[in-house]
Amino acid sequence: MKVRTIVTGHSSDGKATIVKESVSEGFGASLMPGWLNHSIWGGDEASQLPNDGSSNTYHNWFPPVGGYRFIQFTIPPDGTPPPADLDMEAAMGELEGLMPGLLSTIDSENPAMHRSNTVDMLFILSGKCMLDLDNGNTTELKPGDALVQNGTRHAWKNPFGEPCEIVGFIVGAKGPE
Repeated sequence: MKVRTIVTGHSSDGKATIVKESVSEGFGASLMPGWLNHSIWGGDEASQLPNDGSSNTYHNWFPPVGGYRFIQFTIPPDGTPPPADLDMEAAMGELEGLMPGLLSTIDSENPAMHRSNTVDMLFILSGKCMLDLDNGNTTELKPGDALVQNGTRHAWKNPFGEPCEIVGFIVGAKGPE
């Protein structure tokens, strides 16, 4: 899926204006075969308004307290194979470069499970997927479903044979100390 992003801002005389329009094809990573990710917008701190619509600076995939991310991602059907010649060390480096900090959220004993200090507000656009929680609960999500994920350990699965498209807004939260 291509994502068209239109960004507004304010001109020097304070009037609203379109300051940027772009189309993203998204990106994938060898370690996550079939996943497609779009990092649409984000910042590591609250925006100051009015502004000129310039992109805010952010570094890690998940935002710190006060930060935010606007994303879209595709979960492929289960069983999507990795490249036959996958170099695990190179693939981990690639993933860290594309989605900095993601690997640090993954449970080493169950690599599908991960947890971040964020509140994730997600909306299923198309397809279906399963949300697995660490207490053993599994919930099917389908188009029109909204999920608010409050920093829980979870994993995504897609046993349905077609990709699942999700759009989300992620806000950094204070985590356990």
